Amino acid sequence: MQAIVYGEHAAMREVVLRATGVTGAVRETVSAILTSWLMFVHTLCLDWLENDSLTRDEVRSTCLGALTGALAALEDSPHPPN
Repeated sequence: MQAIVYGEHAAMREVVLRATGVTGAVRETVSAILTSWLMFVHTLCLDWLENDSLTRDEVRSTCLGALTGALAALEDSPHPPN
């Protein structure tokens, strides 16, 4: 089951990476961030479906905020990838 989930995440990550057009070290860094973010989204959505603790809009906003926050932290890093 885990292999199926990871395979789906890898496919989604590749679609996003292709759309961004990033290359080199930046691509590798963004790829790692996307992998982590996709796991975050997956976990949050499962929790939402099980517990109904957030609204759909809150889930969407939280997921987008997590991605933009992670990418912004990368830009603010003292050693951003080239």
